[in-house]
Order: sequence, then C-alpha cells, then structure tokens
Amino acid sequence: MNHHILSLHLQTTMKSNLIRLDRWDWYAIALPMIAIAPLLFFQAMYLWSREHMQFFPLAVCAAWSFFYREGQSNALLSLFRVRLSWVLSVMATILCFIALLLYSPWMAHVASVLLCVSWAFGKFGNLTPLRICGICGLLAVTIPLPLEMDQTLVQVLQGLSASISSRLMDLTGILHFQKGNIIEIAAKPLFVEEACSGVDSQYALMAVAGILLLVGRAGLVVSLITIVTVPLWAILGNLLRIYSIVFGLEFLNVDLSSGVVHTILGFITFSLAAFAHWSSVQLLNYFVCVYSNYDLNAKGRSDVQQDRGVGAISKSLRMAVSKGLFAVPALLFLFLPFGIVGLLEFSLRSVNPPSFSSELSNIFPKELDVPTTLLGSERIGFMTETRVSNNNLGQYSRIWQYSRENVDHVASLDFPFRGWHSLWRCYQSTGWKEQQRIRVDTSADDEPIQWPFYESRLQNMSGEHAVLHFSLFDGNGAPYDSESAMERNDAQSRISKNLISAMARQIRSLQNPMDPVTFQFQLLTRSDSPISTNQIIGYRQMFLKLREMVHKKSLPALEVVRSEGLGL
Repeated sequence: MNHHILSLHLQTTMKSNLIRLDRWDWYAIALPMIAIAPLLFFQAMYLWSREHMQFFPLAVCAAWSFFYREGQSNALLSLFRVRLSWVLSVMATILCFIALLLYSPWMAHVASVLLCVSWAFGKFGNLTPLRICGICGLLAVTIPLPLEMDQTLVQVLQGLSASISSRLMDLTGILHFQKGNIIEIAAKPLFVEEACSGVDSQYALMAVAGILLLVGRAGLVVSLITIVTVPLWAILGNLLRIYSIVFGLEFLNVDLSSGVVHTILGFITFSLAAFAHWSSVQLLNYFVCVYSNYDLNAKGRSDVQQDRGVGAISKSLRMAVSKGLFAVPALLFLFLPFGIVGLLEFSLRSVNPPSFSSELSNIFPKELDVPTTLLGSERIGFMTETRVSNNNLGQYSRIWQYSRENVDHVASLDFPFRGWHSLWRCYQSTGWKEQQRIRVDTSADDEPIQWPFYESRLQNMSGEHAVLHFSLFDGNGAPYDSESAMERNDAQSRISKNLISAMARQIRSLQNPMDPVTFQFQLLTRSDSPISTNQIIGYRQMFLKLREMVHKKSLPALEVVRSEGLGL
C-alpha cells in the first residue's frame, strides 16, 4: 500500500514538473522555439503538403509522450551532463541564428530538434543519453532531406519500385512493358506515383521502428541493425502493393489502383511491412537476450549511475541558469518582426487553387485551331484531359499529337495554374532525368526573343531521349516569366537568400499578394535516338509557331475568364 502511494506521488510530481516551466525550460527550449515559430510554421505547411511526411504530427506526439511518461526533472545530473547540455544548447542557439539570418524553415526544423536534445539532456537526469537520442530520433525522422535530395529520393525509389515490380512480373509470367515509371499491362498502363514509390512507407516505417525500439528498450546494436533494415522492409512492402494491383487487374478483373480500395490496400501492405519489421526486432532482441543475458524488461539505469566517475554530481541544471543568460535567446526575438511579416504574406497568399468549369474550358483552342501539317510533321491525334483542380499537371489539358518518321511531338495547353509552374519537375516524377536546362531568350540568329521560353533535355530508363519546351502566360495573355517565382523554386537560391532579400520579397508580396492565374503551353519531342543540336533548333521553331497560334486562339477565352473574375 505504501509502495503504491509512493509510486503515485512520484508520478504526480513528475507530471507536475513537466507541466511547470522552470528557468532551464525557458532558456533551452521555450524562448528559442517561440523566436523561430514562424519558420517552423512554414516548415510544417511544407511537410503537410508532401504525402510521405504527413505522419510528422504523430511522431512529435510520440516523442512528447515518452518524455512525459518517463522523464523525471527532479533527478540529479552529472557534471558531464551539465557541460554537454550547455554545449548542445549553445550549438542549437547558433543554429537558430543561422536559420533566421537565412530565413530557412528547413534549418529552423533542424535547430528545433537540436533544441529538444539539449533541453532533454539538462532536464531529465534519469534518462540515459541513448534513451534521449532515441526519443529525439523520432523528431529527426521528420526532417526532409535538403537541397532537393528529398525529391531525388522519391525519383530513385519510383524507378527502383518499377524495375523490381517488372522483374517479379517476369518471374510470374505476366506480360507487360516498362517505360520509365510506367508499367503497361493488358488491362491498363500503371504509373508508379510518389505515393507508390515506397517513400511513404520509408519515412513512416522509420518512425514506427523508432517507437518499437523505445518501447522494447533495445540496445545500441539492435537499434542500429533495425534502422539499417528499414529500407528493405519498406521496399518489400511497396513491391507487394504494386504487384497486388497488377494481380488484381490480370487475374481477378479488379482495379485496386485508385479510390478507397487503393488506400485500403496501401494501409494493409504497410501494416504487413510494419509487422514483419517488428518480428525482426523481436528476433534480434531474442538473440541479444540469449547470448548476453540481457534483461528485455529491465528499466534503463539512471544517467547518474552510468556517468559515475566522469564527474562529480552537481545540482539540477535548472537551478544553474542565471537571469543574465536569458539575453542570449532574447536576441533571437530581434528577427521576430520578419517572421510576422512572413506569416501575413502567407495568409494573403493562401488561396484555393484556381478552378474552371468544363463549359469555360471548352472555349479554349480545339483540334482544328492548329494546322494538320507543320514543318514536315503530321498531326495524328487530339485529346483533352480533365483532372482535379489542384493537380500538378493542371485541371485541363488540350493535347495535339504530331509525328514525323521516328520522332513524336506532343503539344499541350495546360491550365489553370497559380503563378509559376516548374514543368520539368512533373517529368522528373514520371521517370525522366533532366540532362540540361536553359532559358532561351535569343533566336537562331542571336536576335532577342520578346517572349523567352525554357528548354530541358531529358532521358529515361528505357533509353528514350526528349526535349521539352514550355512557357506560361497570364490571364491578360501577357508572358509570365517571374524571376522571383523561379528563385523560390530553385534550391541554390534558397541557400544564398538572406534575411534582407526575404524581407524585400515579403514587402513586394504584400503589395501584390496573389499570384495571377497562368496558362502553360508545352511541346515535348521524343525520339529513340539522341537528339542533335540542329534538330533542337528546328523543334524550337515548331514550338514558337504552335505557341503563337494557340496563344492567339486563347485570347477570346481569356476575355471570358477576366469577365468572370477568374484571371486574378
């Protein structure tokens, strides 16, 4: 009975200590987090926009839950822990300064995780360093790869998933043809999208593995092996998902590639992969238990016991923070006005994607609005496509197909978009690799072009070569080539961008907060053989002629768009 009362008293004391903020809490985490809160908000919005990162709220809640249930803020700290906490806190504060100077949400995300690590080391003396790193590892999993490497990972996994699925279909005798990230079977072509690339399960399974390791109190060796094997289970689970779709179409006449059934299938395959991974963790724990007499149910030793001999035991760190030291995190608030302006800019620019009615889309150019023959190429087809309003390819597309010998041309008017649209990213997500990209602002005679356009040279896994030309115009029919929008979509400029340039951009955005509705015209030329420079010059002329005709035929439709107030 007394033991039960004592245990209840300790739990109540522990929870009250976690809820009440002392000086160390304010210094190490509360004040810096408030200072970088606007950047963290932008980062959270970015994470939520990526399907494979939408688990991050659960990871944050899980980390807090472990600290809340296990942390004891009244435990004593070793001198080593005190010094380590201060070093990590200084590093995290410096990183916060850098994030604010560069106006980088990603770096603010990294700084926030380091803040949690330093705070936990100085707060919970009963938790071992390995335990704290494991809990904060749940937060680290939510950090996307920098410098567009996250998108590169998606593209690599897309190609890998398509290739492995193709080999499995070869082994099981399913007739198919793989073209980049597209697998064509008798029933229908299947595109290995980002959600089916395995990147969803890659990140989420990493978080699940972290939780399993923390719950099972696994050691360092088991933890490392478990984390290293996460990609293997993620790929196997994703392979099961893709093959199930193919099997359903080929043998059961059931389409599992879209809708609610596709979501359910993804949940089932992820659950199977997570269960298989959990089983492997249990197997590793069993071997550790057998060969090292490790007690799987043993509670972690206190950090004071582990650090015995490193240094004398000091007072609790929260009692060692003087009031004068609060000047350091207070300096971070000098940048808070910039963050507030950024939030105001975001609120003004956060509008629903533009959407047109089907009747309005039918006013735009049709099949006969472009010639049957153009520069030796024959028009062989025309089609229209309708998608959801927030689709990356646009809600509507008017597509003309030309052909000449072994070269295919696909011209397309895609609309509507909001502001700039980096079309090359759409092709990269379908398996094309960009070899070169340039902005063409002069003609073959070195004469300036009034309406510049962009040119990308592409190649896919099947050995196909392609050249992409595209440009955009706004609701008034004027060329849209926003250099500021290009900067926001370019990784290198995001690194070089500093606080002053960010503030200047925000002021301009407040004056004109909403990007205009834009329309995109593109020409994709595909060939089985490499495309020479002379051929590309000819394709530029074809693009310019088609763009001129389609743009001219679109002007009456743009008047209707403006009259209905949709061209803003």
